[in-house]
Amino acid sequence: MSLRLEALENCSRCPYGYQLHYKKLTNSIISPNGLNNLGVEYKALGISAKSIESLKKAEEENSTLAMANLAQRYLNEGFIEEAKAKIKVANKLSEKGIEVSGNIGFAISRLERILTEEDEKEKGILLVAEREKEFFVRYSEAFCSNIKVIKEKFEGVWQTHWGNFNLRFNEEKNTFEVDDEIKLNLEGIEGFVKLTTEPPERHFKKRNILIKGSIIDLSGKYEINVRDKIEYQYLPTETKEVHKAIGYLIINTNYKTFDTMEREKDDKFSLFTWTKKD
Repeated sequence: MSLRLEALENCSRCPYGYQLHYKKLTNSIISPNGLNNLGVEYKALGISAKSIESLKKAEEENSTLAMANLAQRYLNEGFIEEAKAKIKVANKLSEKGIEVSGNIGFAISRLERILTEEDEKEKGILLVAEREKEFFVRYSEAFCSNIKVIKEKFEGVWQTHWGNFNLRFNEEKNTFEVDDEIKLNLEGIEGFVKLTTEPPERHFKKRNILIKGSIIDLSGKYEINVRDKIEYQYLPTETKEVHKAIGYLIINTNYKTFDTMEREKDDKFSLFTWTKKD
């Protein structure tokens, strides 16, 4: 074993051994790989500025591995063009007979993946934004429709994303509310203890749906709180909040469907349709 390899092996036994080894190595001779590895070790130790400095010194010595690492660092922060530039320089070195690190290929693959994923994410965001815009245009029209709600058609059982509930309307106050408890089957991991230790007739949870809102013409605004409760025979009852949001309601004049948008505390919007059950 060479003295240098032996030193590396001994250094690896202490927390900063590799960094010390590569530091001494690069101080004594020009070593592109040593400079690259020192840059990697600096990054692992949270010394970012020296990490970049070492990688750039390795790059100056035509280390395509260092170029790949720099490209990855650029990609981490979203600097696509800078990453492309490093990749381009590395690939051109092959014309000089310099072997290009396989990590350049990994950087290219990641760059392409990032571009594809961000394009898809942007399309999704724009689609949601467009749907939200369309909803609020319709909501404004419903708000100013000058059409009164028909109590008999408004009230009844509605099928929703959160379960079926009975909607009640106070014509005098122009308010509506729901305070229902429904049974839902337990599935999968949820309520695993109950599913494995209790008889089939107890394999359900109770969901409480509480809604309070007000109506203006054919529009409504409400607060919704959905809680699930699992009651065990031999363990304490498990209760969790499933959903809490501010909702906006569009009352379609056929009274067969209502369109809603619910905004949670993190400003996440969700669009739902309530369907009247016959």
